[in-house]
Parts: sequence; structure tokens; C-alpha cells
Amino acid sequence: MELGLTSSIIIGSVPAVIVGSLLSSRSNGYLLRRVITGVVLLSGLKYVGVPTDWLGIIGALEIVLITFLTYRHWKRMRDAPSSASVPETVQGVVTLLPTGLDGDLELEEAPLGELTARGDADVLE
Repeated sequence: MELGLTSSIIIGSVPAVIVGSLLSSRSNGYLLRRVITGVVLLSGLKYVGVPTDWLGIIGALEIVLITFLTYRHWKRMRDAPSSASVPETVQGVVTLLPTGLDGDLELEEAPLGELTARGDADVLE
């Protein structure tokens, strides 16, 4: 065991693992998957013997591609209408309420373990 090599690995890897775990828990999963894919691709290319100069060029192209894809994804998500829109008026809320409920709601266990609301007139799903 070489003490110098072992200590260099520990000094370099422990802070990287801590910073990486903090960033990955707060970052966008879309971007993180692309970055990991790029790193794995570069590692695989180095493993099969691609020269370092080419790895630098491929890495730069990956950065451009990941930036473009992430920007496009962000723009789509920003421009897309929200599926969880909230009605702004009382009438919008009233139209969302189920019809045909004459009594109190009782919760019953469905066959698959899901709870369903059952009124006097019909069953809500």
C-alpha cells in the first residue's frame, strides 16, 4: 500500500462525493442524467484508446449539446401550460364539485386498497 497515492485519492474523492451529493439532491434530474451520460461516454472512449486531444474535442461538443438540450427542455417546461391550474372564480370551483351527493361522504376501502368516497347517490372515482 502506498500512503501517498492512498491519501491523494482520499483527499480528492471525499470532497467530490460530498459536493456531488449536495448538488445532485438540489439539481434538475434532466440535466444530471445528461452530465452523467457524458462523463460515462468520455470514460468509455478513453478506455478504448481514443487520444486525449479527441477526448477534449468530444467533451467540448458534449457541453454544447447538453447546454442546448437543457435550454430547450427548460423553455418547453416554461412555455407549457400548467396541468395543475387553479380555478380563479367561485364558479370554477363549484363546477369541479361532484353532482348527486345528497348525504355525508363515507370512505370505504376499495378492492385494491384504495380509498373511494361514497355518497348516497353515486360513487366518486
